[in-house]
Amino acid sequence: MLLAVDDGDDEIRLVNKLTEMHVDKNKIPKMKVKFAAQVFSQRVSKHNILPDECQGTADFLLVFDKLFGSFNGHSYEGSSKKYKQCLKYNSPHFQLWNEMLPILESIKFESVVRKNDSVLIKHESIPSIKNWIHNIKTFKVMWLHVNVDYKIKNLLTRNFNQDPLENFFSGIKSNGVRNINPNCNQFMNAYKTLLINNFNSVHSVTANCEDDFNKSFFNLIVNKPDLPDNDALLIVMNEIKINDSLIYNESKKTCKTCMRDLCRSEVDMQSFNYEVDYTKKSLFHPSYNFHNLMADIYHLIVACLRDCPESNVLYKKIKFVINCACDYNIITCIKHKELLIEFINNLAIKLIIHS
Repeated sequence: MLLAVDDGDDEIRLVNKLTEMHVDKNKIPKMKVKFAAQVFSQRVSKHNILPDECQGTADFLLVFDKLFGSFNGHSYEGSSKKYKQCLKYNSPHFQLWNEMLPILESIKFESVVRKNDSVLIKHESIPSIKNWIHNIKTFKVMWLHVNVDYKIKNLLTRNFNQDPLENFFSGIKSNGVRNINPNCNQFMNAYKTLLINNFNSVHSVTANCEDDFNKSFFNLIVNKPDLPDNDALLIVMNEIKINDSLIYNESKKTCKTCMRDLCRSEVDMQSFNYEVDYTKKSLFHPSYNFHNLMADIYHLIVACLRDCPESNVLYKKIKFVINCACDYNIITCIKHKELLIEFINNLAIKLIIHS
């Protein structure tokens, strides 16, 4: 009714975001939550173009607009909608939630059950309403816990969502080839590859989740005693591959000399590199000389850390020791040698110390 009454050009309509994709059941995108959120909004609920009998529906929409806003707080500063501010000690969220709980608990949906030629009408709550109630109660308890025990003063409620988890599983399923039902072994290998690639896969523009830019798994590097960090080797190789300033010449073609010095063409099927490569063709395999160089760097860094971990010039000392003790003659490319040495040293120190 509102879409039919609110006619005119898009710029002058009262509810200019409302389209047939919001109200026509045959055109509603099933996987896009934003269309439901735009229907349950303040703009749809507050206007003067519908008759009075629609006021109940408008009030119902406004209730959920406030709830959506209270769980979508994304600003530490002021906002045009007070419930979209961060959750804090004296924020209006708590009063709203206390008012909404009895309203949500009173919402019942009518269901008709036919049994033995008889019709039974039942009024019951549905999972979405129950989950709203559960979320409100959970947030109230969680806020009390983090505020009292951990002295946290502000929370952005928008950040409490499952988008990172969905993006992670999307990366698992689309790694290398499309595999929507991976077995345990495939999941493990895809997970290792994602760790090494640091979740560098492109976020789908049609995804139902926002790109969360999650870097929380970056520090999960596998370290083995008395061995060079294999993950570090692979990340170094990947960085060398994609960094234009290192091995790409002016014509944007790969420097064959650098690739020959640092990579090998044959594949060792028993290597860690081969195990974590889900597609068996997407990762580079370091040359033996480069592997030995990284092993030397690893042992030198560990020795420096054991000798003087509290030093204020630890980074400079490690870099000096590496430059003096390591043999960089394996790099024969005159054009990129200095850049490569600097890049490998910086990246190796960063990875080995901070992982």
